This record gives sequence, C-alpha cells and structure tokens, in this order.
Amino acid sequence: DDDKAPAGTTALPTLSVDQQRAAGVVVAHPANTSAPRRDEAIGLVLDPLSLITEAGEVDASAAGARAANAELERVRGLYGAGAGASLKALQAAQAEQVRARAQADIASAKFSANWPPLVAMPAVERQKLIDRAVAGKALLVRADIPGRHILANLPDQALLDVDGVSVKGVVLGMGALPGGEAQGVAVLIEVRAGPPGFGRGARVPV
Repeated sequence: DDDKAPAGTTALPTLSVDQQRAAGVVVAHPANTSAPRRDEAIGLVLDPLSLITEAGEVDASAAGARAANAELERVRGLYGAGAGASLKALQAAQAEQVRARAQADIASAKFSANWPPLVAMPAVERQKLIDRAVAGKALLVRADIPGRHILANLPDQALLDVDGVSVKGVVLGMGALPGGEAQGVAVLIEVRAGPPGFGRGARVPV
C-alpha cells in the first residue's frame, strides 16, 4: 500500500493556519528575557568626622559672611551720613566682606565636591543625616563599582555583606566622595542598623 508510512516512523496530523485559528490553537514563542543586572561594589565605611568638620566649616563661614556683610552696610550708612565712620573704616569693612565671602565660597565648594549626594538633599534632611552620624545611629558607606564610570539607573537600596550577614542600606546618591581615589563610579549609602563591630574603615562587598 503506497499510503502507508515508512517503517519506524509515525505520521502526525498537521493543521493549516486557518484550521489552527478555527480550533483556537495558539502557538506561543518564548520571549527573550534576562535577569536584571546586579552591580557588584566594594563598600568602605567612612569616618563621619570629615563630614561633621566640612559641614561645620560651611555653616561657620556662611555666618561669618553674613556678619561681614551686615557690618559693611552699617559702616557704609555711617560714612554716608557723616556720623563718625571714616573712609578707612569703610574700606576695611569692604575688604573684610570680600574675605569672608571668599571663605564661604571655598567651604561650600569643598563640601559640594566631597559630598554631592548631601548637597542635593533638602537642608533639613541633610542636618538630620548629620545628626544621626554624629550620634552613631547611622553609618555612611562609600561603594565603588569597579569598571563603571556611569550609572544609568540609581537604585534606592543596597545590600551589604558583612561577614555573611546581609545588611540593608539606603542609597543617597552618587558622585565623588571622600575615602580615597575611586576605581569607578561611587555611591553613598546610609546604614542605620549595622551589626555590632561594623564601623569606620570596614570594607565589605555590596
């Protein structure tokens, strides 16, 4: 019989496209998926003293600039009214105002260069963070991602591996940070519930 299939084979019924559609048969094709990329980083717990010092310099120099500006306005008013302020006193007040303004600008630029994530924060939130660091209720961790110089999507959280214990942290931002020369893009992480013994100078995978 010519209609018989060759020995050792099984004839399978086939449906045309129209027949498949009429029978409700849908052929699904696997979608190309990939697991989200996880950036491996090396974290360094920073010394909060540098943050406290530089933030204090910003506040002190800004206050000095305001005082110098107020004094200049006072002397200028007295000089203009002929009320006992000499030209020499006015010139001295002007020089002091320029010096104080320059000091404030330098302190602000230094803080901005070393702590860019904190500069972007509202002043109230930034002060709360500094207060937590001073009180020892929070640790600041600089995480370097080797080989990466940009980070398209900044995560909200980070997971630190402290001797096999997973410790959660909040990502505050990225940019140049204190703690040594960066090997790649660096992010700043706040850890509020670190395990005992985990502190300044510790290096951990992130």
